[in-house]
Amino acid sequence: MFCKNCGAQLADGAQFCTSCGAKVASAVQQPQQVQPQQVQPQQAAAPQEAKPQADAKAKVKPLNKKVVLGIVIGGCALLLAIIGLVIFLALNKYKTINLNDYIRTGDEVFTGVEGYGSVDYAKILDSDKLENDVCDAIEQFDDSTRDYILESFGVGHIEFDKDSNLKNGDEIKLTWKDINKDVYKESYGVIFDYSETTLKVSGLGDAEGVDVFEGVTVKFSGRNGEGYAEIDPGENKYGVDFELDKESDLSNGDVVTVSFDADSFMSINNYEYKAQATSKQFKVEGLTEALVTADQITDSMLVALQDYTRKKIKTEAAGWESGEKLVDTNYVGVYVLHRKDDVTSGTINEVYVIYQDTISVDGKTAKILDAVRFDDVQIDPATGSIKNSDSEEDNYLNGYYSNTVAVYIGDVTFYGYSSMEEFEKQEIESQINGYTYSKI
Repeated sequence: MFCKNCGAQLADGAQFCTSCGAKVASAVQQPQQVQPQQVQPQQAAAPQEAKPQADAKAKVKPLNKKVVLGIVIGGCALLLAIIGLVIFLALNKYKTINLNDYIRTGDEVFTGVEGYGSVDYAKILDSDKLENDVCDAIEQFDDSTRDYILESFGVGHIEFDKDSNLKNGDEIKLTWKDINKDVYKESYGVIFDYSETTLKVSGLGDAEGVDVFEGVTVKFSGRNGEGYAEIDPGENKYGVDFELDKESDLSNGDVVTVSFDADSFMSINNYEYKAQATSKQFKVEGLTEALVTADQITDSMLVALQDYTRKKIKTEAAGWESGEKLVDTNYVGVYVLHRKDDVTSGTINEVYVIYQDTISVDGKTAKILDAVRFDDVQIDPATGSIKNSDSEEDNYLNGYYSNTVAVYIGDVTFYGYSSMEEFEKQEIESQINGYTYSKI
């Protein structure tokens, strides 16, 4: 037999050509290789061996369309599988650490009491677990690099939409801020992933309710319409800083509010107590009322006015020259002038207390009227006293001489009035346009 590739003669049954190495089909032999003398009649059928091949070739049928379609689909599926495998391998080239996996939830991350709870930032992040996972993900780096990475993704990058004044059941949103998730992707092969998440507040206890305003009072002073308020905190055993919504220009019947900062109170008291109320109202009262008419003057008020006036007159007389003497002084009456409502300037009222003095000058005697004036006279409704100053002392008065007319006794000049008519003309009629008046 001979090699079909190079024509070299081969031994019978050889499977490969010893000359060129080509594979030999042992089942096929060339006709010319058979020696004529060796051919037996019964071997004449040998050339017929090629006939089945020819017949087989003649019997090959066209491929079915469904088969072709199946082959195409299978090929496409195989191609897609290969592409998916490539993408999968590419994506899994990097390790991913999801920061949300290290956020603690539940009672342990909230502190305080109901309504005043807060997030405990020291416990919100499981830093130990994060550190361990970072160490596992990043194999070759020193401690300083690890610390830097942990700081880059630590609790300082956590932000809540609300982290104080919490109550059980509140839902608060946690977001990560100032984080570049791919900053260590190429250098360490790690991606830090994260997303916004929601935590539900739980585990807050309830503080003891207390009356913070126990013993707190407000003192009012001054005149009606111009009054002042001052807080007296009393014992103030909870250390609260009280505040007034209005401290001046007060009138009787007004209402002022005393309040305090609830958060500050809770913090000062280590969240052990809860205020039953954070504000309290007080009604303004006890401010002095301006004297309007003479008939408001009670007997005790009149005595106070008379006593002051007599002392004023006697003190003045004590400084007279030798030969000048106050023999006697007697009460005559009181005039009250009150400013009209449409007048905005001048004192609210003027009170004149009139005395008649008997004076001796070198043995000669004469009578003149002395007038002592008191401005802005007020009545204290709490005590029924009269005063014309902001002093807390009852019946505290401050008057001065209003005498404007010269009266002569001998060669000595005194200032006063020779009659009530003259007093009214000088002091009352001159102010009648701006004041109403009454007398007793």
